[in-house]
Amino acid sequence: MNLYCLNNENDPIYHSSQAIWLWQEYLEKNEVKISDKLSHVLNKMLEHLAQNRYNNIQEILEYLQ
Repeated sequence: MNLYCLNNENDPIYHSSQAIWLWQEYLEKNEVKISDKLSHVLNKMLEHLAQNRYNNIQEILEYLQ
């Protein structure tokens, strides 16, 4: 997943000095709603430490079922 392509100076979705993603705030500001499960998956996929991310697509699919 490459959310960097959505990042821009005027409306950043990644705060580099704090190493946090602001994608949820971006969606809220634009009145976009997603499920709690999808939100959880995205947050885990974007974890700063690789060891905290999903290891493979199978883990994601198992969580979503």
